[in-house]
Amino acid sequence: MTLVDRYLLRTFARFWCLSLGAFCGLYLLVEFVAKIDDFIEHHAPLHLFVPYFVGMLPLILAEVIPLAVLFGMFLTLTQFSRTHELTALRAGGISLARICRPLLAGILALSLLLLASGEFLSPWAARLADRTLQQRVKGKPEHSLRRNNLWLRRGDTFIHVLHAVPEEELLQGVTLFTIDDRFRLRSRTDAPRAIFQDGIWILQGARSLSFDLETDRPAVSSPPPTLSVALGMSPANFHSSDNARETMSISDLHRLADLLQRDGADPRQVRTDFHSRFATPFAALVMGFLAIPFGLQRSRSSGLGRGVALTIIIGLLFHLAQTFLQAFGYGGFLPPSVAAWAADLLFGILGFCLLLSLRE
Repeated sequence: MTLVDRYLLRTFARFWCLSLGAFCGLYLLVEFVAKIDDFIEHHAPLHLFVPYFVGMLPLILAEVIPLAVLFGMFLTLTQFSRTHELTALRAGGISLARICRPLLAGILALSLLLLASGEFLSPWAARLADRTLQQRVKGKPEHSLRRNNLWLRRGDTFIHVLHAVPEEELLQGVTLFTIDDRFRLRSRTDAPRAIFQDGIWILQGARSLSFDLETDRPAVSSPPPTLSVALGMSPANFHSSDNARETMSISDLHRLADLLQRDGADPRQVRTDFHSRFATPFAALVMGFLAIPFGLQRSRSSGLGRGVALTIIIGLLFHLAQTFLQAFGYGGFLPPSVAAWAADLLFGILGFCLLLSLRE
């Protein structure tokens, strides 16, 4: 690494850290205001905010790092242009691509670090925040905080739920095992989904197998058109926290999507989240690339304040586009991989077009 590379990275790191600190501070302030009512309502000690925010920090960083990269790169290029250091570097035979190469390499390393965090650190931290809020603050029992691979017993029936979606009042991959008093299997009923209506769960698309207790031979039987099951649990009893999906690692999401598809349930939401775990870290690289032409154009044509405001607007537009396209993936209007990567692709193309429009 040359002296110029170290100087460029040091300057970018300074602006990036300042931007990251400012955005994280605002995010934490908003989160504190949003959750303080829960602490007061349940008479929880305020020191529990410490483990809660420790758990939330990796998730917050994943959200604000792309915006901080965009802001930091913009400020770096703006300063180099305003102090004529950029002109001096190019007069010395260093091209714009060579100037940006160490910056983009550093951002790529940051994206890979975010990707690794999404597999190892972020799920653990999200579970810490979730347990703190749901158990230690709200006092919910631990068994009510799960939504994957659930086992319940109601009388002589064992119930297995592969995945619960409480915000949609939906259970996916439901299996009922009915036994006799000697724990012999009498029947098995499989349903890809169950919906909550009028206080009971309605199984949809159910198929049943009954077993002869003497020969243990199964026979397919036709369940009634509407088959209900009394779980004694409402959707609110399942995991209902805002960051429930973040408690799963990338590999966990992949396994769950395969299980849902194998059992005939709808895996679209889980597959969209799986692909998003890969696409979201590389949003930082897209923002860094987009900041190159944008930063140079703003530094040449207008004041710093207007450029800062427009940079923030671009970052917010990217976040809105990412959220909007993911919702299309959840609803099945777009394939999960397309929904996850479309925002990165669209804004990457925008950055490439702006780069081509610059005059050398």
